[in-house]
Amino acid sequence: MIPEKKLFLMGLLFIIVFSLSYPVSAHFVCGQVLNSPQNVSAAWLPVKIFYPSSPSNFTACEVSPDGNKYCCDAEAIPSSTPWKIGDTVNAGVYSPQTGYVAGPVSIVTTGEGYDLFPDMQIQKVINIFSPIQSLIISSTPSLFLNSSFLSPYNHVTLSNDSSKILLCDNCTSFSGKINLSYGMNSLNLSASSGNLVFSQNINLALLKKITFQRSFTCNGCGKSTIPPDQNFSVSIFLNLSNSISNFQLEEYVPSDFLIINTTGSVQSYNSTYNVIIWNISGRNIYENYTVVSPHIVWPLSYSYEFYSSLGGININSEEVKVRNFFDFVPIRVPPHKNFGYYGGTYPVISPGRPYVLSGNYSIEKLAFFPKSAMDNAHFGLISGNVCSSVKGVVGCYSVTSSSSPNYVNRTYIEFKVPKSSSSNPSDISLLSFVNGWQKQNITFVGQDSQNMYFSGFFTGNEIAIVNKNYKDIKIPSILNPGDFLSLNNLMDTNLAELIGIQGRIIGKIFS
Repeated sequence: MIPEKKLFLMGLLFIIVFSLSYPVSAHFVCGQVLNSPQNVSAAWLPVKIFYPSSPSNFTACEVSPDGNKYCCDAEAIPSSTPWKIGDTVNAGVYSPQTGYVAGPVSIVTTGEGYDLFPDMQIQKVINIFSPIQSLIISSTPSLFLNSSFLSPYNHVTLSNDSSKILLCDNCTSFSGKINLSYGMNSLNLSASSGNLVFSQNINLALLKKITFQRSFTCNGCGKSTIPPDQNFSVSIFLNLSNSISNFQLEEYVPSDFLIINTTGSVQSYNSTYNVIIWNISGRNIYENYTVVSPHIVWPLSYSYEFYSSLGGININSEEVKVRNFFDFVPIRVPPHKNFGYYGGTYPVISPGRPYVLSGNYSIEKLAFFPKSAMDNAHFGLISGNVCSSVKGVVGCYSVTSSSSPNYVNRTYIEFKVPKSSSSNPSDISLLSFVNGWQKQNITFVGQDSQNMYFSGFFTGNEIAIVNKNYKDIKIPSILNPGDFLSLNNLMDTNLAELIGIQGRIIGKIFS
């Protein structure tokens, strides 16, 4: 880190500590914002601090991802009279950008340096229960809309590109059919109270019919049978009744099959599946990819399931047998289709406001820094299945996300390794698959009687924690180099360090 940036962080830390120590220069009002009942995180949402008599004059601070806590300076509230002991101050979350509110809650301030608000919980103003998918297949050009609205935001309208209608006034819910057109539809549902308006876009495709076909091409391939150890091509054909725009077509491939060529983005889905994702538009869609079938011991046969989804809707599944010369009753390899997220959804993240995961695991903390702002983001970590060629693996993991991993610039990590694996910190390395397995820069931060602790950054979405011999590996070809992040666009480490400073300072206030 360059000296100027070190001085900036040291100066910021000094200002915070000085302000906490001398209440004459600032009076902090602090609190905690609970996640929503649906486990949507309150991290990074803005908290407004204001006097009850003048809510339009406020100061604001953000909810820290470290414990969902916040601290604002009450003396920074714009007012004709300065703050004094005994003033009543309100706090609330009002975030039309994300659709969430909380509070308000109140305190009577003291002269103790800081005061604590009661806890408040974020809630979504507009809840849409139907439709929940972006693709609707229907014989009639209409849609059943089932929604609810948080009081007092109960003046509800629905608009599209050409018209706007009042759905209801002074209502807490709406259930009924609305007319659409076949093809792409872009709607906006708004709920307001006075001048404060919350809205949610509903972008969906309405189709009459989808025709799907998957075919396998290789020497010895049948309609749904593949020889072992065989390179083969998979072709996917879609014919849609109407054109769609910017949808995700996902092909779920059993992880026993090695993906060696595709124009799509490849991600690890769970311990038994990888997924290929294409962004598609139009009516007639063609995509293909190349894989290698698994090696099996004669005379066994195995049965796998390939399946596809469009816009989150499962549109096809197909059983594929890998067999030798004789078609014995195959051993079925069961699919596992569920994500294993450790964290909830963040309404919004940005390059300066990462998604943070914490837990009592070998991986203790992850902070995902996106390249640009993302709405409704969620990330997780699952046991990986791509480290078989790496020697000395202590842990193998894959990042899962609500979007392509290419949207992540890089990831901050804190992890621990049991001393039973090694007693020498220099034996431990972190590898990430970025155009091959690459060693990442990590720092040994300490140890106790049971574990050694490390931190650092990595790029990509497949990582391996290894003990010694990390150079003695083969580079697997399960993913294309173009599907991964490069090491050329690393962001500055100050943000992660600042998160740590912020969390430690707020932690002292709440301790």
